[in-house]
Amino acid sequence: MSILKHFNRTFMLLTGFVLALQHEYLSTPITPPAGMEWVRAPAMIFLSLACMVAFRIVWRYSYMFAASAGAAVVMIYSMLFYLTGSFATRHSIAPGLGSPYPPMVGLSWSEVGGEFIFWNGIGIVMLMTLLLLSGSICARVKPTTFAAPLLIFYTALITFAMPWITNVFYRLDSLIIVIGVILALILKRSRPVFLVAVGLALFLPEFFAMMFIYSLFFFPVFEFAKLPFDRPKRLEAACILLICVCAYSLTLLPYISEGALAHGRGGDHFDKECENRLKAYAGFLKAYARANAGFTPNAQTMEELIEQLKPFSSGKFPSATYSHDVKFCPSSVPFEREPSRYSWDASCANRPVAELDHFPVTCTYENCRRCGDHLLLDDLQSDK
Repeated sequence: MSILKHFNRTFMLLTGFVLALQHEYLSTPITPPAGMEWVRAPAMIFLSLACMVAFRIVWRYSYMFAASAGAAVVMIYSMLFYLTGSFATRHSIAPGLGSPYPPMVGLSWSEVGGEFIFWNGIGIVMLMTLLLLSGSICARVKPTTFAAPLLIFYTALITFAMPWITNVFYRLDSLIIVIGVILALILKRSRPVFLVAVGLALFLPEFFAMMFIYSLFFFPVFEFAKLPFDRPKRLEAACILLICVCAYSLTLLPYISEGALAHGRGGDHFDKECENRLKAYAGFLKAYARANAGFTPNAQTMEELIEQLKPFSSGKFPSATYSHDVKFCPSSVPFEREPSRYSWDASCANRPVAELDHFPVTCTYENCRRCGDHLLLDDLQSDK
């Protein structure tokens, strides 16, 4: 029962990381933003080399086996890490991992830094765990020259075939849950493993199915030898931790230097925010006109307009950050280092609202699609 309680706590913790922006993905070595896809290949090579060094200096494997096993570990890590993040995104559990989209360079450390560290922390833990498991299970195996290419080939084959294999199993719908739990009990014969499998099947059935199917195909490579698990010593674990943290952190430098901690897509979700903000301006201008004989504010700049509309905005004009500052288009905030500002047409200052032929506040962000100018003007001039 303690394992189930621990799982429930972990699940509830993950549910707290809800997306602030519905299409936000975090930048990791395997999920770079658009325009930085080049990072993925050197990052995977660098992590493979780091794992090779760990296999060589910690467990004294041959260079050939260490190189192939290191690449195998990185391939396993890449698939599991990506699928973990994509499932999290699909189930709205947390800001997850996804395909390359435009970098959100306008989001600072204070806005996405926590999620960036959280997900890359998961990546480090996952990589270190796979490295420790692989090295410890094989600690009593004397790898030969032919075993290394076989391991890397088999791992690559199963890893890249998993999306198609998993898709076939998903078509079985809920039947895979029952079959998976039964097989987990028969093959593992371990109560803790069984309880964890039941928890995964109940709360994240798709993720459980993917994990279990993968384990059936890959882990027989290790289980075939029927060797006991050789627990790593503290010094070995510390060495693995240091190698993984240092190597992984270096792969994140391109994102940190460019400020591309997260990436995502714009579209209707962001455009709607801009539309709602312009509609709010129409409502505030209407309230001002009602209190001033039907005239617009006598303002020459956007800052003057906001100052005169504040009494009619019910406190909705804060100016702390870009994302809350009403001078800026909320659709441009995530994607631009200097977000686009709204523009006030000074020729419409101190004029009767009924005589305006266009809406005086406009969005200057080129990529923003919003409701038509005539709709905003109709909203401003309506008496309802």
